[in-house]
Amino acid sequence: MEVSLTAQAVNESNIIENYEVICSLSNIAANGLSGDLTVISASSNVPDKTIPWSMLLIESDPIFRNDFPRFSYRWRYSDGEYSTYAPFTKAAFVPNKFQYLSSNGFNEGMDNVTRKITLSNFQSPGSGVENIDILYKSTISNNIYVLQTIDLSAGALNTFVITDELLGNVVESSQLLRPWDNVPKKAKSQEVIGNRVVYGNYLQNYDVNAAVDIAAAQVNTAHTNAGYGLQSIKTDRTYQIGITFIDEFNRESPVFTNKDASQVVEIKNSEKTNTFTAQLNSTAPSWATAFKYYIKEPTAEYYNLALDRFYDSEDGNIWLSFPSSEVNKVQESIQEDWLDIVDDWRDQYYSDGIDPAELNFDEAGAIREFNEKVKALKLGVGIDGLTNSLKAFSASSAPPAKASN
Repeated sequence: MEVSLTAQAVNESNIIENYEVICSLSNIAANGLSGDLTVISASSNVPDKTIPWSMLLIESDPIFRNDFPRFSYRWRYSDGEYSTYAPFTKAAFVPNKFQYLSSNGFNEGMDNVTRKITLSNFQSPGSGVENIDILYKSTISNNIYVLQTIDLSAGALNTFVITDELLGNVVESSQLLRPWDNVPKKAKSQEVIGNRVVYGNYLQNYDVNAAVDIAAAQVNTAHTNAGYGLQSIKTDRTYQIGITFIDEFNRESPVFTNKDASQVVEIKNSEKTNTFTAQLNSTAPSWATAFKYYIKEPTAEYYNLALDRFYDSEDGNIWLSFPSSEVNKVQESIQEDWLDIVDDWRDQYYSDGIDPAELNFDEAGAIREFNEKVKALKLGVGIDGLTNSLKAFSASSAPPAKASN
């Protein structure tokens, strides 16, 4: 494998010079602390003295760089029919190191630097299954693509490795909106009208007689990966958690919830990683073979604006400057927009413990009012570089069985 060694040093003219050496790394020890470096190329001005170097593995470009890809699979039966989809994986996203330049308004921390995705935990196929389709879905489209169709005649699939963005055919339109087969429990008649199957005198849905009791809580943990993003629930919002029950054919009940399943994530937790926990305290219906949690967030849409700099005004106020790339996030209308200051560093920068203030914007996008209590506001971020590891993403659940009467 090839690596890049980089370093900086101040020369005799008190000017900072940058150095780079491209090497081949081999014979890596089992503990990863030593190995052999063979120089391939080097800067011409590398000094003949001891200086600290940083080593970075030279890799291919990331895959799905501007996407949050999710993956699933489905079975194809010997009669040409397909199962519904297995549950999709979590987003296969490994964040880049945070770097925000006000000149372009682009946060490099939201680049996906994933280079290899391993899908595992496929369930053994049922009777009559001949092939398995590996499915991909993007966050920016409702289309679902078949990455590859694999013949299962040699045995069940254990793992599937993805190292490129090569996509196959789009799943046929008749299968796109098919989270389950909407087949009644019982029916006395069945007819095909046009391209639709129609049932008559049918029995639909299940009875859920007992009250559903969900206990929800939140965990707010200090951020431990400085410079890199971690999965977290957004703050300053109210969430409602619900549950559905699923039978063997993947038919779902309506969403059930209760008052104890509501959670408010306060803005003071914005500097932390926030997660929810939920537990079903009541007994699940006898017909249910699985369940699924849903989260509803009814808050109106709003945007994050990154502060570029601030200025002390002669009249005692403070003017905040934002990059021009953020201007479309502030509505120019008769109604006024409001800006909440997210105080991630309250103890360090608020000497008097004042709550976050609100800024009032007029039609031109300029600050019209400012709460003078935040004159002492100063914002800062300390970022340390840490190694971010790749993760394996699991397709742990299987598609349901074929629906039948």
